[in-house]
Amino acid sequence: MSVLNALWALIAALVIAGFTAWFQYRSWRNQDWLKLKNKEQEAALSVISELSALMGKRLYRQKRYLWAVKAGSSDEKDSDTSEYRRILFEWNDKLSEMQTRIEYSFGRQAMMKLDQEVQDEFSDCHRLIELAKNGKEPLSSLDNVEWRLNVLGGKNISISSDLLRRVREEEFSIFPKSHYVSFGNRERLSCLYLIFRLFGLVSKKQ
Repeated sequence: MSVLNALWALIAALVIAGFTAWFQYRSWRNQDWLKLKNKEQEAALSVISELSALMGKRLYRQKRYLWAVKAGSSDEKDSDTSEYRRILFEWNDKLSEMQTRIEYSFGRQAMMKLDQEVQDEFSDCHRLIELAKNGKEPLSSLDNVEWRLNVLGGKNISISSDLLRRVREEEFSIFPKSHYVSFGNRERLSCLYLIFRLFGLVSKKQ
């Protein structure tokens, strides 16, 4: 009887130890996931803030440059012209980085939207302003360019608001839902994954 009691005590100890280890593992995994999520959220919010500020600066300087051209200014040393050239260099220097960070946090579609709806529009408005400045288009054509820039200002707010909504709803840095483990879906390193792995039910695809 004493041997049986000792055996049951051993089994109980093993079960308790197993559950303790399992709960500790779940706690560690949840803490690790929360840290990762907060880090990704900070990265997403950071790129939204920087992009919105950069778009706002370019929009404001481009409109002032347009007004200067409409007023007949052709002096490259004019303050509005100089400031616009400066922000243009800053925009071009940072655009590739912004595109990469937007794609990382929100996907390729969001990056393409930035490129097609914002960058292309900024670029075309710049082209038209330069044509008017060089006398190849009438200055009256800048009225339509100014309207387009005003629309672009609204689009800046819309894009930033949409990205902030996605952060609020946790639609950022989405990891693929599959049973193989990679950097993108490392949360799959779980008990369920280990069971699948044990029975050879996980994909080898990387």
